Amino acid sequence: MAAAAPDVQPVKRSSSYNLLPPDMSELRVVLLGSSWSERNSVGNFIAGFDAFKDVFTFCMKLSVPLEDKTLSVINTPDLQLTTADQQTEFIKDCMRVCDPGPHVFLLVLQPEDFTEEERNRIYRILQNINDQSFDHSLMLILPPRHGDSVLTENYMNNPPIKDLIIRCRYRYLKKENIDRSELITRLGQIVKENNGEHVNYEEEPTTSGVFFSAATGSDTYKKQSSESLRVVLIGKTGSGKSSSGNTILGRNAFEAFLSQTPITKNCQKAQTEVEGRPVVVVDTPGLFDTSLSPDQVCEQLVRYISLLAPGPHVFLLVLQIGRFTPKDKETLKLLKEVFGKNAENFTIVLFTRGDELDDQSIEDYIKENCDVKKLISDCGQRFHVFNNRNKENRSQVSDLIRKIDTMVKENGGSYFTNEFLQEAEAAIQKEMKRILKEKEEIKHKEELKRKHEEKERKFTEDLCAALHRVADELNQDPNIQPLLRESAQQRLELDSVAESFKAFKKNCLMQ
Repeated sequence: MAAAAPDVQPVKRSSSYNLLPPDMSELRVVLLGSSWSERNSVGNFIAGFDAFKDVFTFCMKLSVPLEDKTLSVINTPDLQLTTADQQTEFIKDCMRVCDPGPHVFLLVLQPEDFTEEERNRIYRILQNINDQSFDHSLMLILPPRHGDSVLTENYMNNPPIKDLIIRCRYRYLKKENIDRSELITRLGQIVKENNGEHVNYEEEPTTSGVFFSAATGSDTYKKQSSESLRVVLIGKTGSGKSSSGNTILGRNAFEAFLSQTPITKNCQKAQTEVEGRPVVVVDTPGLFDTSLSPDQVCEQLVRYISLLAPGPHVFLLVLQIGRFTPKDKETLKLLKEVFGKNAENFTIVLFTRGDELDDQSIEDYIKENCDVKKLISDCGQRFHVFNNRNKENRSQVSDLIRKIDTMVKENGGSYFTNEFLQEAEAAIQKEMKRILKEKEEIKHKEELKRKHEEKERKFTEDLCAALHRVADELNQDPNIQPLLRESAQQRLELDSVAESFKAFKKNCLMQ
């Protein structure tokens, strides 16, 4: 059921910053969590007026203008769902109202009331909609009903809240510190992080009734064994990253050519199943891609976080047989510079062009090259070989998955994560504030320009009006008319004298 919106002003922003991708006409945001009154308050905060007022047992949609686009807020009833059927009906109702699917789930949290049970309700809803729902989620922490910001910080350390923050890739805002424009800008950033895609509802949930345990940096979520294995391909241009990704996937998902010219300039994501196990693969730009600056390469590497939240299980460091260069020696060093020294504990070296070994074993190849040997040692003696020309050989993929599982077990069953995740979100927050500041500065300059132009226009109009009044008064004054005629006659006489002098001077010069 859609609520009619009154005549509200759209959110203003600088023309230099596009809030949404140009091909998007509508931003759909679903409110989940907390009590109905607090969700109503947040919905009204986003809309800019009091639209949601009552308790309701079904999803409600409100649409407001957002410049030349539409912002739709879908408010949901309380998550008091005791059976699987109730949960399914809740999800279907939500998906019907925000058809074809939401772009962002805004998780509204009252820190004083947020319990493990509330966290599990949110987990079950998001997980049963789609595995990618957490990539589209933003937490909005409400101010405590009793206390100040210091109390909020204390609540933030509660395990249920910390778990959800990790699962949402450290995307959260505190409502007491933001205004409406800032919140909408952050929603737009999440849309861009997901390339403008919305969440699709999977009619047959893959993990019905799933529950999560408390988890922090090195802990894992205790889910069913169907959790996806998350893989990141790292290496220099031409090492065979994209081809290796295609070998794992069993299809040509990543564009790959036998060339030193970089093909992958942005992180790409694809997924498959290996022996019934979901596997998600992210292909990254070349570490030493000359067409990208070092900062741009690092920025793209960082972007994998949003593609493999809450973190990858393995970095596959891709090297080519027979071509170990000084840049290859630097790959692990650069990886640790970007993600921290702990990253080497989650790294496996993947050699490509295994067919070029001929009768030589990979172990002998490693022994013959001191630099390769040291790299393998730094990575805990973990390595594997691919022949990407023989993609039909699925045993090489199965063997790799087993090696990854062994490494994950050695790491305590955890995925890679570190304080860098928080730093990445802090950088996003900083950029958002910069954008908002830029918008305000441009708006201020435009306002000053408008006021200056308005003053100039008014001055010109007043001056013209004054001159017209003087002229009218002179024309109507009988004492002035003789003087004006006399003045006009004198000007004619002076003009005649001037012309005569010019003629006389000309004749003199000709003589």
